Amino acid sequence: MIRFCFSLILAFIVVVQSTSAQEVDIEVAFPNLSFDRPVDLQSAKDGSNRLFVAEQHTGRIQVFDNESNVSTVETFLDLDGLGTGNESGLLGIAFHPDYDENGYFFVSYTVSNPR
Repeated sequence: MIRFCFSLILAFIVVVQSTSAQEVDIEVAFPNLSFDRPVDLQSAKDGSNRLFVAEQHTGRIQVFDNESNVSTVETFLDLDGLGTGNESGLLGIAFHPDYDENGYFFVSYTVSNPR
């Protein structure tokens, strides 16, 4: 485990050093969309070409087409009332490998009362 962590840190240092002298261009992937404290971005890998964004404070998972000019989102799941602290609320989403067949997905969240 220690070797893995050290290797990962070393790889990060090498990448940072090798890219520090190069210019980096940042491009907004979805300029027509905005989210309230997004904490996760996932694809269901179901062939639909949709992306899912978990919003921590609203408790919503928003879904939209994976196209740069997209301008609308739909609510996939609304878990209103989870909490709004720094480490509470909706924290993530994961899709079952066979989501397209079984529809299973998983969410990670914490509530503010009770903790």
